[in-house]
Amino acid sequence: MAAFPVLPKKKSTQGVKKFIHMGANRGNTPAPARSQEGRPETPTFIRRSPNRIKKAPSVRAGGRARFRREALSDKGRKRAHRAWHTGRVDEIATLFHAWKMGRARPTRDDFRAPVFSSPQVRLILFLLDVSDSMAETRKLARAWAERFLNEAYLRRDPVGIITVQGTSAKILVQPTTSLPFILHRLSGLEENGGTPLRQGIHLVERLIRQWRDRYQAIDLYILTDGRSTEPLEGSGVAKSLSLIHRFVRDTVVVNPVPKAAAFARAFATLIGARLLDPRTFLEGGAPHHAARG
Repeated sequence: MAAFPVLPKKKSTQGVKKFIHMGANRGNTPAPARSQEGRPETPTFIRRSPNRIKKAPSVRAGGRARFRREALSDKGRKRAHRAWHTGRVDEIATLFHAWKMGRARPTRDDFRAPVFSSPQVRLILFLLDVSDSMAETRKLARAWAERFLNEAYLRRDPVGIITVQGTSAKILVQPTTSLPFILHRLSGLEENGGTPLRQGIHLVERLIRQWRDRYQAIDLYILTDGRSTEPLEGSGVAKSLSLIHRFVRDTVVVNPVPKAAAFARAFATLIGARLLDPRTFLEGGAPHHAARG
């Protein structure tokens, strides 16, 4: 049989380390200092703070744009409790009320319902007039719309857009918070045709009926000179305006055409809106209604 070679044993390095340590103490290198108890003192190291990179200032909206008011809702943060009628029961508040009234078991009078609150979400509806009469002030109207959309984007408010042109109106953008998608849809608009404001008011009513249960506040902004090619009268218009007055928190008419100020003023009076000049918005900053919670 062939014999396997025997490998030499690995030498330990503990003796070498001890010899080196003893040789270092014998030289000029001073031995480590010891305390009164005989223990070696821990050397003190000078630590230099690393160079910290300064962070760029975060982008924030001016005023209260990033902050929303609290409003009562069906879900969110629990704020209080009230007497129960229907719906969810707050068990802990019910037991506490029964104990406070001295009853071992809660009765119907002790039932409590939770009260929740959440940040108020605002739905912004735009009614844009893209007729021939608005072609002269295209740049001014689009500058106002883009700046206002930026304010809404910073607040994360959903925006829906309705356009009136020719003989009909259409929903250009359903309520969304995507600013690039909104700007993409607006980039393809061309001013031509008439101003069927009556059809636009009916579409505003349709969107309000569709989204009024989801959003706690609805604001309506109408960009037009008020020169409608259809009569704004009749039972259908009155019904739509009644719904707008009931569920819309703030209605604003923006007139970029100075020579049509009388028409815009009459239209704003008809729908119960405030009249706004976009030049004041672009020069003086965001108006007070743009920063509402």
